[in-house]
Amino acid sequence: SIYELREATYLRAVSVSDARGRATFTTIIPGCYMGRFPHIHAEVYPSLGKATDYRNRVLTSQLAIPADVCKAVYNSAPAYKASIAAFARSPLERDGIFMDNTPKQLAAQTLAMTKEPDGSYRGSVTIGPQVTA
Repeated sequence: SIYELREATYLRAVSVSDARGRATFTTIIPGCYMGRFPHIHAEVYPSLGKATDYRNRVLTSQLAIPADVCKAVYNSAPAYKASIAAFARSPLERDGIFMDNTPKQLAAQTLAMTKEPDGSYRGSVTIGPQVTA
């Protein structure tokens, strides 16, 4: 039900990109667990048909959620109560996956997010080369 989705702090999704290589997801801010900065896993496959076998992946990565967004969401929604303490003890700089990256790499791996008038957030990230005509 919609209520259950609002109370969830983790999800899975699959999307197919359009002709320009863009994919869109509607999701939630992931909950935080001890030792990891809040993130979303992302995998890229050459086609939907090949997405059923992990061996066909062309990219596996993780995308960080901006810290200010995490704080705002975790402190405003009861479903994230356990995330508040985990987040305080799991800064991006000490995350075992992200900590070896340069500031420029971290910026590229962090979603750019804006708050919408309805209170939701919109995020975007470019994965792979950005080609302009």
